[in-house]
Amino acid sequence: MSAKMAVKFDLDANAAYVKLRNGRVNATKEGKLDSLEVLLDYAKDGQLVGVELLNLKKALELYVGPRIPEIAAKATS
Repeated sequence: MSAKMAVKFDLDANAAYVKLRNGRVNATKEGKLDSLEVLLDYAKDGQLVGVELLNLKKALELYVGPRIPEIAAKATS
C-alpha cells in the first residue's frame, strides 16, 4: 500500500501536509520546534503516514528568511 510522497500547502491555514504513504491515520503525536508546530500521523501498524506543519509562515521567516541573501548569491553564481 505504498504511494508517492505528496506535499500540500494551505496558505490560508498557514500549514503544509507531507503525505509519506497511504493508510488510515490511527494516532497523532504532537511536537514543537521553535515556532513550528508538528503533527505526526501514524497508521495502526506504527508506520508514519504523514507530517503536518503548522504556523508555517513564521517558521519560514525564521529559518529561510535570514538565508535568502545567501541562497540568492548561490543561484546567481
